[in-house]
Amino acid sequence: MHARITRKTQRNRISRLTLLALAAPMVLFLNACTQFGPGLVKAGRNDYNIAVSQTSNEQTLLNLVRLRYSDNPLWLSVGSVTTQFNIASGGSAGYDQPESGDYNWNLGGAVTYSETPTITYTPVVGEAFVRNILRPMDFDTFMLLANSGWDIDSLLRLTASRLNGLPNAPTSEGSTPELAPEYRDFVRATGLLRVLQTKDALRFRYQDPGEDTIPTLYIREDALDWPEVSQLRELLGLEEKKRLYNLHIIADKQNPVSIGIDFRSLAEMLQFLSTSVQIPHDDIEAGRVVVTRDESGRTFDWEEVTDGLFAVHSQDKSPDYAAVAVRYRGSWFYIDDSDMHTKNTFRLLSMVGSILAGKTEQDPPPVLTIPVGR
Repeated sequence: MHARITRKTQRNRISRLTLLALAAPMVLFLNACTQFGPGLVKAGRNDYNIAVSQTSNEQTLLNLVRLRYSDNPLWLSVGSVTTQFNIASGGSAGYDQPESGDYNWNLGGAVTYSETPTITYTPVVGEAFVRNILRPMDFDTFMLLANSGWDIDSLLRLTASRLNGLPNAPTSEGSTPELAPEYRDFVRATGLLRVLQTKDALRFRYQDPGEDTIPTLYIREDALDWPEVSQLRELLGLEEKKRLYNLHIIADKQNPVSIGIDFRSLAEMLQFLSTSVQIPHDDIEAGRVVVTRDESGRTFDWEEVTDGLFAVHSQDKSPDYAAVAVRYRGSWFYIDDSDMHTKNTFRLLSMVGSILAGKTEQDPPPVLTIPVGR
């Protein structure tokens, strides 16, 4: 028995072959859509990295502003960031043959993509954390930073409250003081150290490395007669003409043969920098912040203390060119993107904070987990 192949049957076979030929590229396309993984990792990781870094900077700035208003600061740590990517694809192909005999081809395809991130925030609290931020910085940390290329002027102005008897606005470390602080000779001394540093004329090293190491300031021998070194000796009360000066923590008075440095804690550094926050006039008039005055009763400008170190501006509207900006109490507070001194000090503060706050072993605090999705 022979099968009868009619014209219609043959046409249907041709139609199916044509349909497969047309559908093949779509199948390949849909299959390729399932290979989005590496691209998603590349794009997503960078985006999350930028977001976490930016919000961390905003949080630090926000807490500086809070301290200027005598409000309580709070830190939230990003405990984890997890995300789930969902990709679904589908396709369809078909045809119909109207009475005219011509074929109408129908091809369709769809790719859907969704992301469901889960972000965990952990409040940074507890006795261990408080002890860490209230503990003064030690010489090991100072020596590490001093020998890592940091500007010695900025480093000492941020981390030290006294240098061999010279005060660096120590009254600002608990809260904004009502009376103007002493700071000028300290800033002059650190400025001279910076000049010597840029000329590669000084080093911070340990003397006799071992169990009883002593941090030491070395001055290059051919620089001993430089005017900057003479001025530095006069300011610090160093009577002897030496290349080597041991460093220690007794800094409330001058020592002629060594140099004392009284280091701040992280909490004191934050409180000190908060004095540089520019407060809107209305908040000052309303008595929402402490106003510091000099001996004559005139308003003291804290920009004199932090000039060239740190500055936070404020205005009513969102700033156009800001490295970091936050809105608080109806005003915008920000760091100007062109202020390299402030940006570098802000970066130094973050590094010091990471070292001093550290990780502590304690009972886990409450965790806030936010699933983001439909």
